[in-house]
Amino acid sequence: MNSPIGSSSALHGRRSVEDGAHSQHRADGAGELGQTFTEFQQRLGIARNILTDRLRRLVEHGILTTSTTPGGKRHSYQLSEAGQDLFTVVVALRQWGERHAFTSNEPHSTLVDRDGSPVAQLRTENHEGKLVTAATTQVRKVGRHDASVADATRK
Repeated sequence: MNSPIGSSSALHGRRSVEDGAHSQHRADGAGELGQTFTEFQQRLGIARNILTDRLRRLVEHGILTTSTTPGGKRHSYQLSEAGQDLFTVVVALRQWGERHAFTSNEPHSTLVDRDGSPVAQLRTENHEGKLVTAATTQVRKVGRHDASVADATRK
């Protein structure tokens, strides 16, 4: 599976769309506005060719969608449903960074809700609401692998 999700540039690009969208809520409350290429470049400060490639890949992989801006001359980038589904992943990485990537007195940002209150630390829970960790979980393959195992046990 060739996915852009594992790359740091993809997560950074996705987070950048989200960060920009939060600063550009529509006045009528009907959702969030997208960002143009120029707005991305001004906020991120990266070379045009690199930004072009990153945005193109995020659109190709369904993380971003594009639409034409009201003047018809520019494109606006918005998070797709799949891009919005990455929110929890981005929050988890951000919270890990807040705990482990900075010294105690080093300035950094933190995620807050619209009222300015800090977002609660994410917890991974089982279906009963009990905390699970890497030590208390395992990966179970699903799909064709399960069918072949079931066929082998019937023989």
